Amino acid sequence: MGPVDVVTVDANGTLGRQAVATAGAIDSVRLSMTHIAAVTDAQFGALGDRVGLLESGLLVSTFDSTISTR
Repeated sequence: MGPVDVVTVDANGTLGRQAVATAGAIDSVRLSMTHIAAVTDAQFGALGDRVGLLESGLLVSTFDSTISTR
């Protein structure tokens, strides 16, 4: 995969070409996506469990604080 170019057209109808991504930039994005893809379903599941625990803890503490202020 090489650089990505776009075709430009100015107000007079003159065509031009401009690079929007270099081969290095494309490689950098590819490496970043590989790192993201390395996250497993199990890791997402564990994160979901942790968020659920935080949410339930916040609900309990909010409920307790409303009782103690009355």
